[in-house]
Amino acid sequence: MRPQARKMNPDYKKIAAFVTASLDREYLQDATGLHIRTDAEAFQALKTCYHSEYWCTAHQARNYQRTFADWLQGVPSALSIPFYNHDILTHAVEWNSLPEDATEAEEGKILEGYWIFMAMQYGKAARKHGIELFTPTKGPTKCQE
Repeated sequence: MRPQARKMNPDYKKIAAFVTASLDREYLQDATGLHIRTDAEAFQALKTCYHSEYWCTAHQARNYQRTFADWLQGVPSALSIPFYNHDILTHAVEWNSLPEDATEAEEGKILEGYWIFMAMQYGKAARKHGIELFTPTKGPTKCQE
């Protein structure tokens, strides 16, 4: 019989706080020319950076959350996100997404879903501030024909 996976209750408030704090406001301000005073402005600048660096790929794929996850894997300068397996697993324990005595299988599951999970968390945090990361900006883009 297969062992039953342990049910964890992630602390989404901690994760949301991490996501917001991870935004490099100075970089975002320099990269976009936007004056950033609020979290909403920081998330708008993040969207602007994502669109300028990766929008054609996202537009062609039509799966904006997946391509945002791919963009995160490239470790963009616009934010600071754990990318080493050890750091990812340490954060997962801190966020109550993984038990401290996790099995290799449990760790593997966290690592496998990490980037799409984080893309979803960035999307949720931005939405909380009225910004839709995964929707097109108004007006034509270079990659639209």
